[in-house]
Amino acid sequence: MSTALVTLQRGISSEALKIKRTWAFWLSVLAPLSIVGMNFLVFYFKGDRIVKPGQDPWGLWAGNNFSITAQLLVPLFLALITALVNGMEHNSLGWKQLYAAPVPRWSVFLNKFLLLLGLVVLTYATFLVGVLLGGYALGYTRPHLKFQDYHHVATISLAAFRILVASLFIFTLQFYISFRFKSIAMGIGLGILFTLAFLVASRWEHIGYYPYSWPSFAAMAFYAQEKAVFIPQMWYSLGSSLFLLLIGVWESIKRQVF
Repeated sequence: MSTALVTLQRGISSEALKIKRTWAFWLSVLAPLSIVGMNFLVFYFKGDRIVKPGQDPWGLWAGNNFSITAQLLVPLFLALITALVNGMEHNSLGWKQLYAAPVPRWSVFLNKFLLLLGLVVLTYATFLVGVLLGGYALGYTRPHLKFQDYHHVATISLAAFRILVASLFIFTLQFYISFRFKSIAMGIGLGILFTLAFLVASRWEHIGYYPYSWPSFAAMAFYAQEKAVFIPQMWYSLGSSLFLLLIGVWESIKRQVF
């Protein structure tokens, strides 16, 4: 195993021990389940008014979860978790200790980035499992809604994957902001501001180029029954994320912490 990989492995393990003693892990699990749980209650008590007789209920159920998650949960959650986790390092002078340690300076940025990325993937995995189990639970508890008559595991899994990829740049940007600036309020505030800007300008003809709209475009691909795995906004997200990640690693190497 190369020295760089060993350095990353040890660094990520060290960062995981820090996260283990915080609320970050539980936030990553509870945030997506809160969305699924609220939608479950709506369909449980009001499903008769939402699902028409003979209609496939999975489209409405999954679509509601995807829309709320893409428009609100994704950008606000990413702003919150990156600002608070990196903010703890700022407030405790953790960055100074990390840069004083005998490790490559590029690994300081990359270790925490990869660990938080793992938490984001966990969040999406939890969300996907919650959507699937919630739908089948509705089929068991409310059989007249006919959830049990249809199966869309592959389609729903693809939709969750699209939203994940489309949100990578939002994650990278929010991580970079919280890494670069000490203020926790700045990271969270900018996340809220960027999200509100998307909601206000959602009908703009060029909104598809705005990063905070990309998860919503990924969610809309589910409604449109898009056959292609990748939509343009996913490619925008991947390319922009890689570019900003390289900038972040470069700044980590050059950074001076006093």
